[in-house]
Amino acid sequence: MARTKAFDPDDVLERAMQTFWSYGYERATTPILERELGINRSSLYGTFGSKAGLYRRALERYSRTLPGPGGFGEPESGTSNVRPLREQVMELLWQVAEPDLDADRPRGCFAGNATVEVAAHDVEVQRLVSGSFGGVRKRLRDLLLMAQTQGALDADADTDALASMLLVVTEGLSLVARATRDRELVGQAIRGAVAAL
Repeated sequence: MARTKAFDPDDVLERAMQTFWSYGYERATTPILERELGINRSSLYGTFGSKAGLYRRALERYSRTLPGPGGFGEPESGTSNVRPLREQVMELLWQVAEPDLDADRPRGCFAGNATVEVAAHDVEVQRLVSGSFGGVRKRLRDLLLMAQTQGALDADADTDALASMLLVVTEGLSLVARATRDRELVGQAIRGAVAAL
C-alpha cells in the first residue's frame, strides 16, 4: 500500500509563496524553508524537485491568486451610481502602495521581486513574471472598458495605453513604497497617474 503524505502540498505551496515573497529566493535557504513550510528537506525536494522548482510553483500560485482591483467599475453600495473613475483608480493605487508604507517588513510585489532577483537568469521565471504582468494588465483593461461603457471614461480613450500605464505605475509604486516608505512621494505619484485619466 502506498504511503500517504503527512502534509498538504497545497498548504505547503501557500507557505512557500509567503516565504519566498518575504525572504526572496536567495535568502530563503533550505533550513528557512524547512522551518517555514513545516516539512523536512527530503519531503520538500521529493515533492517539488528542487528549490528552483518550488520557487516557480510559488510564483505561479501568486499569479493565479492575484485579485482584480476590487470594486472597480461597480456601483456604490446601496445605490445605482458608479463611483467616479479617478476616485476608483486612486483607491486602487493606494491599495497597492499602502501595505509597504506601513509594514514592519515590506515585501513589495512578488512578481516584481522575481523580476529583479531571478528572471534575468531563469527563462521560466521570466515567462511566469511576464504572464503575471499580462494578467494584471488585462484585468485593468477590462475594467477601463467597463468604465467606458458606463460613461465614466471618454469613448475615444486608449484603454490599451491606459492599462499599460497603470500596470507600470502599480509596479513602480510597489517598488518605491517598499524602498522609501515615503508617503508624500507615493501620494504625488498617485495624483499624477490619476490626473492622466
